Amino acid sequence: MLNISNNFVNASNKVTIFSITIILLLSLLLALESFSISSLTDFLPTQIAHSQSELQDVDALLDKADSFYNQQKYSEAETLYDKVLGIDPNDIYALSGKGDVLYAQGKYQEAITSYDRILSIDW
Repeated sequence: MLNISNNFVNASNKVTIFSITIILLLSLLLALESFSISSLTDFLPTQIAHSQSELQDVDALLDKADSFYNQQKYSEAETLYDKVLGIDPNDIYALSGKGDVLYAQGKYQEAITSYDRILSIDW
């Protein structure tokens, strides 16, 4: 097990460590012969396509939520921001939008909670 100091691990090092971890796990799986490269190549394109589709869905939801907000349809906007947060609980844009919607409705404490969640995200 590697012991890496938190001071040493910055964003680029985290990506490198993640990549090395994936390579080590794949090597272990191949060594156990319970895994084949063909199953990986079948799996990854599906996952990538799913992720791209999900990102497009999130963008569409955020656009629609913003539209509702601008029309002062706050309940509808909040519902869509919540849908985005169901996909990605750390989506800063959705958290900010939800905070704005709650503030516009006079739900100040709930708005503060939404904004505080943004501040608690580990960048």
